Amino acid sequence: MNADELIFKILEGKEKRVLRQRELLKTYKNTLISFTLNIPGIYKVSDKYKLVFNEGINLIEKTLKSENIKVIYSEKIERESGYEFFCLVDSPAKEIKKHMINIEYVSLLGRLFDIDVFDKNGELLSRANFNIEKRKCLVCEKDAVVCSRERSHSIEEVIRAIDILIDKFIKENTNV
Repeated sequence: MNADELIFKILEGKEKRVLRQRELLKTYKNTLISFTLNIPGIYKVSDKYKLVFNEGINLIEKTLKSENIKVIYSEKIERESGYEFFCLVDSPAKEIKKHMINIEYVSLLGRLFDIDVFDKNGELLSRANFNIEKRKCLVCEKDAVVCSRERSHSIEEVIRAIDILIDKFIKENTNV
């Protein structure tokens, strides 16, 4: 698949994700967790990224279980546009968002996690709702949104930083 086709698939995947989120919220009328990875560029699927994605799901499920939060429905999707996990829970969205922010901060891979939480009315809860600082850039530690908007780093630099982070995680979690 060429670059133009991949870009189209990524845009199409985002549209499908939004439609699926709306469909799930309409059907279940509960708090929705929508989990993807923060991976720049057009290549969103690889063995390493799948490992990161599965670790994220594991942490989400472990957190929900340890907090006795009832999971009503969940599903995983793999597309050329990346990996997606949807999970509907019977718990207030604010409580869930706090737990998901904690995962993003505590896990070594948390900076690669994009865990959105929607309330039962479809409203997205953001970090700003909790007075939490913005995400840091993987390359320079400045505000990630600013670096992205200003294109402070090449995609190759960001991917290299992501690979280093993933390799560190693998090294720390492999019995050699």
